[in-house]
Amino acid sequence: MVQPIRNPVDQGFTIVNVQLWRNRVMAERRFCCEDCGGFGVEMHETIVTRGDAHGLPDEKWLRVFSDCNMACLCRACHKKRHGTDDFRGVAWKEACETYGEEAMREWYAGFEFKTPEARFSRDSSEP
Repeated sequence: MVQPIRNPVDQGFTIVNVQLWRNRVMAERRFCCEDCGGFGVEMHETIVTRGDAHGLPDEKWLRVFSDCNMACLCRACHKKRHGTDDFRGVAWKEACETYGEEAMREWYAGFEFKTPEARFSRDSSEP
């Protein structure tokens, strides 16, 4: 069953208290590392990072913390993910399966980027 995408702005969170939202998402995921199953203590942006959205108005920038873009990870797995674009493609594919491709494209378009970049898709020419 496809899940609706939740973003912190729609849930009433702001730039001041977005960490509370991030903590809620981690708790919903039972603090379980999504890569190794260990104790997940950190949230990682999987498709669009804070840096990717740098300079956008707060309401758009906060979309980075939508549940479809977050992974609960242990410290070791979080460290492994940083600096690699390979995980973005996997994350895009998994998010499309969980939330639906159309919903993911609408979420991505909310940043006012033109289209999901090819790096988010691993086995097709257009995500």
